[in-house]
Amino acid sequence: MFCSSCGTKNPERFKFCSHCGARSLTSATVGEAVPVPIDAGFSSAELSELYNQQDDSTKTSPTSGSAWKLALLIGGLVVLMTLVLAVALVRPGSSLVTLDPFEVEQLIVDDAASGGFEIYVDCPAVMVGEPGDNWICEAGDQWGFSGPVEVTLEDKEGWVTWTYLF
Repeated sequence: MFCSSCGTKNPERFKFCSHCGARSLTSATVGEAVPVPIDAGFSSAELSELYNQQDDSTKTSPTSGSAWKLALLIGGLVVLMTLVLAVALVRPGSSLVTLDPFEVEQLIVDDAASGGFEIYVDCPAVMVGEPGDNWICEAGDQWGFSGPVEVTLEDKEGWVTWTYLF
């Protein structure tokens, strides 16, 4: 309890101020402002103690809690994973080549037609790789005969070769 006349801190059991004898003792809660007269005679250390007296839950800043640290950690992980994914997908100097499956199919059909055969070809919908990579396409004719065709990417310019495996 504090005296509202002189600001002296008094034990809870006192009804009168131990410094000035006034009956106007105020029961202040933690963190609540206490009127302190200018001529109360407090040292700067005592005033600092009175001023800084507050509940522990109000002493934390928004940036000191574990929630803030967790948010920073999660944000950092998201940035790191984004960078790793970007480097994995777009490697500097990478020779990844994207082939147009319809164009590859047409090349095989035209090759067979030049030899007198009419066929259809069905290649995978996604053909992305490096020189030396292979894909298996399915070829067939009007009589129901079908078999695999191996397509090989020869260089980073998209040059392909194919081999009938039937």
